[in-house]
Amino acid sequence: MLIVAGILLAGVIGFLVYMQAAEAEALRAERPKNFGVVAIVDIPEKTVITAEQLDVIRVPDQALPPGEAVYRPPVGASDAAIEVGKSNAKQKVVSQIAGERLYKGEVINTERLGQPAAQARPALQIPPGKIWYHLPINVGAGKGAGQALITFLNFVRAGDTIDVLLTEQLLPPGVTKDTAPKEGDPGYAQTLVTRRILQNVKVINIGTFPGGPPPAAGERLITLELNSEDALKMKWLKDAAGGNLEFIVRSPQDPETTPSSPVSYDVMSAQTGIGTAP
Repeated sequence: MLIVAGILLAGVIGFLVYMQAAEAEALRAERPKNFGVVAIVDIPEKTVITAEQLDVIRVPDQALPPGEAVYRPPVGASDAAIEVGKSNAKQKVVSQIAGERLYKGEVINTERLGQPAAQARPALQIPPGKIWYHLPINVGAGKGAGQALITFLNFVRAGDTIDVLLTEQLLPPGVTKDTAPKEGDPGYAQTLVTRRILQNVKVINIGTFPGGPPPAAGERLITLELNSEDALKMKWLKDAAGGNLEFIVRSPQDPETTPSSPVSYDVMSAQTGIGTAP
């Protein structure tokens, strides 16, 4: 009798062990196999993401975001290989810029970080203390047409630096705009003065940014990086100068600001003999 009872007890125990093992295997099968990088604290927008703000956890396939901050272990991967894969996924996020606020527990999509985020929101790339000035340039006739040459000919590229030149007509006492000599008239050259207004202005972009609205017909855009004071000067020049505002491209090996004096008819005559008898 005791032997029969023992056999029955062993059978019951074996069945329970089998059921527990089957349940554990089912749970392992249901557990997500892939990993994603998540924020473990709220991460403000426009800030650099640190490793301490992140963790790598198992994420269901349907919740995995696009981008590079995911790890899908191959079948049979060892624990050590999985840890390396998780670390690599995390490094895809560390030191990136958060394009938008990331909330605690959010699985991170790298398309919202760094350069992809900056393409969607170019302002993320503006350094502290700087302003990006979008200057429309008319490539045809009319106001602004004189500024078109280097952009129309595609001579300037993003990353170049330029100087801004202004030519103005200075009228002697008693001469009004109506009575002043016009272009081609005798004495017109004697009234012109050219000045270098801004130097070493960085060109950020030519044309529109990705995803931005197209410019007006006949216009091109040049985006300049300026400080607040120079942005006000650029705005005034754009409104006041018309076609007398021009840009020149500097050598990248010549980053220093150089002193310059205005050039007038008298200066040109003294230096080159213009307007004097041979």
